[in-house]
Amino acid sequence: MKYISLLITIILLNSSNLALAQEKYELRLLTNANPTGALFPFYGDFAERVKKRTNGEVQVKVITARALNIESNKIPSQVLSENYEMGFVYAKDLISLNKNFLAFDVPFLFRSYEFIEKVLSNNNFYKRLTAGLSEHNLDVLALTFSGGLENLTTKDKIIKSPKDLKGLNLGLFGSPVDIAWASYAGANVVKTAVYCGPHTRQALQNKPIDGIFSNYNWLSSYFYPMKDFSYTPHNTINELQGTLSVGVVFINNKFIKKLPPKYREILEDEGKKLGKENRIYEAKTVFSNLKKGFVNTSYAKVVSLSKKEKQAFVDFFQPLYPQLSTMLDDKKFIGDINKFADSL
Repeated sequence: MKYISLLITIILLNSSNLALAQEKYELRLLTNANPTGALFPFYGDFAERVKKRTNGEVQVKVITARALNIESNKIPSQVLSENYEMGFVYAKDLISLNKNFLAFDVPFLFRSYEFIEKVLSNNNFYKRLTAGLSEHNLDVLALTFSGGLENLTTKDKIIKSPKDLKGLNLGLFGSPVDIAWASYAGANVVKTAVYCGPHTRQALQNKPIDGIFSNYNWLSSYFYPMKDFSYTPHNTINELQGTLSVGVVFINNKFIKKLPPKYREILEDEGKKLGKENRIYEAKTVFSNLKKGFVNTSYAKVVSLSKKEKQAFVDFFQPLYPQLSTMLDDKKFIGDINKFADSL
């Protein structure tokens, strides 16, 4: 009788294990990224690798927010409410949940693509940068570039020193850090959706904007002459590389905790690969795209800074860093990043 009971127990345990082994997980990634943009192929590689490493037990399905008329700033709440398991937005859309992302707006803090990789490869800096989201039940899987280091486009004004910013009406996202540094430089902030070409063109029609901090991904829409718009297109790229445009792939913390540990590790590992591969790609191609005609160079003028001129901007804004530090959750983060840069 004991033998029969033991046999039944073994059968039930095996059946239970079989059911667990056969359970599949679908992760719906709601993104505001353009389906024809640089990021989507990396989504595909990420999804394929996750599927392969989990033997098809975990599958990632990418859903575009535009197709569902979901605003970018609504994506985090969609993931928090568990309507979707994962999301992607710009870091600026997550500032209310994680003020440490304001560090990306600090002028000339992240001084080169090589330096950015050193910061993001440092576990201490990475955890401190993303800690705020974890407190709101969102875990960061990847930090990508949404164009990377930003430049200042103007109608014709050449920017070679900090004093050239004085009196300009600058098109910026308008974060507290944006407003503080522009004011410090004697410039004015015109809040505009710098990450959406059509919105920015509309803003240019309605507001006097002398310069826009943006990246090459959107610059082509500013440079081509458009007869249906009355403004004068910006035709000068000042390669300041002063601020940083970053995208964030994140996952609902409650959901990822439900996954078997081995699947969780695979997701986190592949997420970091997605971020690094995208950053390396965009850092390499952002300038080559300019030469290939991604930006209408026959219409646009590119103004580069010398090493000495770039350092002058760094020196100018550094005294402002202590004030900007008070705007972050981690009050020492900006200072520690600045010290790290100076030590290299």
